[in-house]
Amino acid sequence: MLQGTEDYFSRQTKYDGFALNQAFERALVCALPSDEDAPGHLHAAMRHAVLNGGKRIRPRLMIATAEACFGRPLEEDEAELVLRAAIAVELIHSASLVHDDLPCFDDADLRRGKPTVHKVYSVPLAVLAGDALITQAFEIIADYEGKHQRRALQLARILARATGSQRGIIGGQSLELAPQDNGMSMEFVEDYHEKKTAALFDFSMRAAAIATGESHEQQEHWGDVGIRLGLAFQLIDDLLDLYLDEEATGKTTGRDRALQRPNGALVEGSNETVKRLSRLIDEACGQVFELARKPDPVLRLMESFDSMLMKVEISGGHAGEAGAPKESRNAAQSGIFTARVAAAAVG
Repeated sequence: MLQGTEDYFSRQTKYDGFALNQAFERALVCALPSDEDAPGHLHAAMRHAVLNGGKRIRPRLMIATAEACFGRPLEEDEAELVLRAAIAVELIHSASLVHDDLPCFDDADLRRGKPTVHKVYSVPLAVLAGDALITQAFEIIADYEGKHQRRALQLARILARATGSQRGIIGGQSLELAPQDNGMSMEFVEDYHEKKTAALFDFSMRAAAIATGESHEQQEHWGDVGIRLGLAFQLIDDLLDLYLDEEATGKTTGRDRALQRPNGALVEGSNETVKRLSRLIDEACGQVFELARKPDPVLRLMESFDSMLMKVEISGGHAGEAGAPKESRNAAQSGIFTARVAAAAVG
């Protein structure tokens, strides 16, 4: 049984998305070592990285997808496996943020509205905290003792792929260091986005399909949806980095331009970025309606992305051009997710 959910499982016989999200928050706290256990300073840094806020987009997406796949509340074994995978992906994501904020990469002072881990606990301890969160993620999955052992093994395998150097976030992080002597192409930016961000979205939706016993073909299709949503999410983040300040985002902004990091809006302009977003969401919505027995949980979460984009006042010119005129968001630049979900539902 997953620590922190014993009472929850003893009171439930079926597990819907709302109940699983509540159980996730309790189990996430219990999944992290106590700072009262040695080495306490390392464990405190790990807890600071994970428990200081965060939107929990990836675990919420996994839980929503599991409900969409199953079409009804989950059985206990499936629910536990989904929860373990959801905790694991949040730990991996948090580890990537700790490393991303380090002086050797973004040198960021703020994350989730709080000082970054290396600012509070030192750079060496931040490196170790990120490393420890990655190993903790795999331990959470490996500790599953239910009847779906093959599924758990498959989850560990695809999480390793989503984390690793060839197709995962570590490989994506390394692309920040790749020289771009002839300027940065959108093809390069897409490769970076797919590894750095979309890999964990792919994992989140694919893992839900695995945990609920979907076919290999369905798993692949859900993974494709995850990639599209991950790419869209990163493009929104690119816009936020260019146009919003720390108070609005809760993290250090402006680093992409300052450090010449891969950023879609810097390469092709903000208006083209919004058009690309629209295409990605259009495709993702269509796939969700085709795949899901119960599409509403995923579509509701997709709509919530709107609140992120609606904060941005889009530049009317190219994001890389000095003095590009500012204008209010027009209909094509706001409500993209809501509009696309509504259009797909009607269609």
